[in-house]
Amino acid sequence: MSHFLDALDVTPLPDGVLWKLNANFRYQSDVYGALITVPAGFHTDFASTPREVWTFYPPWGKYGPAACLHDWIYRIQFTTRDMADHVLREAMIVLGCEPITVANIYNAVSLFGRTAWSENARRLRDETWTGGLS
Repeated sequence: MSHFLDALDVTPLPDGVLWKLNANFRYQSDVYGALITVPAGFHTDFASTPREVWTFYPPWGKYGPAACLHDWIYRIQFTTRDMADHVLREAMIVLGCEPITVANIYNAVSLFGRTAWSENARRLRDETWTGGLS
């Protein structure tokens, strides 16, 4: 059964947008079929929602741990984009997010996540990129 193995331990960075993981953050995914570990030092902006929808879907919400996990998969790309989006959906359900929230966030990343995925793929080709680790 899918579940988070750790509490999410983060510290805000001075830019007011990014957060740094203070400890490894692990999630056992049935959809992916393996344990996913987001390493300490990783930087996340949680949900990259447009400011216009922050009233309903701010960057941080009940779905925050799922968004952090999704950011890591998008940055490192150890699986497909489609699988990353399915893991996000699964993790939001595990967190007990409302079904409408799960559907809206999942649909948004499925429709609009291509740019972020492509940008991270380009960065992965750059030997100097750290993948969001400090």
